[in-house]
Amino acid sequence: MNLFARRIGTTLLLRHDLQAIGTASADGNFVIEVLDQADADLLSQVNPDIDRALEIAKFAAGLTCYVARADGRLAHYSWVQDSGRHLIGGAGRKRRVREGDLWIHACFTAAWARGRHLYPAVLGRILQDYKARGFRTAWIYVLDSNLASQQGIRRAGFELVSRLRSLSVRGWNIPLL
Repeated sequence: MNLFARRIGTTLLLRHDLQAIGTASADGNFVIEVLDQADADLLSQVNPDIDRALEIAKFAAGLTCYVARADGRLAHYSWVQDSGRHLIGGAGRKRRVREGDLWIHACFTAAWARGRHLYPAVLGRILQDYKARGFRTAWIYVLDSNLASQQGIRRAGFELVSRLRSLSVRGWNIPLL
């Protein structure tokens, strides 16, 4: 591995006004719920490469994990942060989570469950739940190369706000203007 390898990446930042929530549907039978911290080990059913310590740290920091179960097993997860400071991973930027805002991130659908529109359905549930709690704005981001996730995010009603460019060098993401 070249220790000085670098690349320029683009992360799309999208926003949803919770006053304008639509409905998203999924194909097949599924259940969407908030995952209890005691069941954190189940996330490896969705993504076998998951960093268990990082997921436990997210629960400890007060984040919420929404999951979808399909065909009797965990098929998708999405994390929600509604306070503190949020790191936009690949963009090398941090944002303060403003009152009334939530950030959705670290979303993953198991390979066997893709193409069933679980992702936009989970996003729709998150938006509905947080609107009912008085939240006003939802934020989400995705790499510009992840076309499948972009489709699910837009299906849930998010709109592009900006493109965040960054330079990745030796594991560090440096924001570019």
